[in-house]
Amino acid sequence: MVRKFLTLIFPVASFTTTTDTIYACQDREDDIKAGIKSAAVILGDRVVPFAKGCSAVCIGALAYAGYRNGQSFFYWAITVCATTVHMCWQFSTLDVTSGASCHGMCCLSMKLITADCLGRCSANGKKQVSLLFIVWAGILLDYYAKSGAFRLAV
Repeated sequence: MVRKFLTLIFPVASFTTTTDTIYACQDREDDIKAGIKSAAVILGDRVVPFAKGCSAVCIGALAYAGYRNGQSFFYWAITVCATTVHMCWQFSTLDVTSGASCHGMCCLSMKLITADCLGRCSANGKKQVSLLFIVWAGILLDYYAKSGAFRLAV
């Protein structure tokens, strides 16, 4: 039971740590002035390597969960591979010195969670596919494939 819980908690915790750390970068200057020791202030120039490491843990945990549960092609192709590509794209466009870039990355990842965050995203961010939607889509298609709801023509 503990292993199943850990299999679920590691991707969530590492994803949350990634987005929260990047999101904190938009307020770094204010945090320094106020004396707040946020993750962005403590990490300094190591914010991006730390966030990339957390993202790697997230991907690794998703892959481990897929292995442990015997997931199908859809899970591996969408939830693991497409999520990896999406995270790489997000980091390639991230500028931690720009508050708008930090906020945009977090909105892009979490726009399915809150309408408020979606409302504040840039027009470009609204057009992008959410990372959480990619993970969910792979899990959903995997479920349908396993249930026999549809068959692939080979």
